[in-house]
Amino acid sequence: MTHQVQKLAAQSKAFFVVLSLSLFLGFSMDSSAQSQQTSLVLEIEGLTVDQHAQIYRAFAERTDIELFRSCVPTGLLLFRSNESFTPGSTTFFDRIQSMITTKVQNIGTIQATELTAEAFEQRCRQTRGGN
Repeated sequence: MTHQVQKLAAQSKAFFVVLSLSLFLGFSMDSSAQSQQTSLVLEIEGLTVDQHAQIYRAFAERTDIELFRSCVPTGLLLFRSNESFTPGSTTFFDRIQSMITTKVQNIGTIQATELTAEAFEQRCRQTRGGN
């Protein structure tokens, strides 16, 4: 009987170790996927509310690229993607620009900017009359 108890205890311990390891690896994989997220801030000259609405609708249908934040008065749009893109690659920009120019008539010049999320928010506040 003692041998069976020891065998059961060893099996339970092995199961617990495997379960703990798989949970740990699962969390590690989730966090690495989040760190692969790509962001891009675009500035669109003369962006109107109607154009913004068209852009929003176009990207609402997509699962690969998200229009994460907008500031229409400044013409700034923050896009995010969970797909991995090479830093500095024009692929992410090209995909977004193509989608916008296909869906929106008479859109102004579209430029990628080097703004961080904090600088994005600051420019938006300044344009809206905040500090």
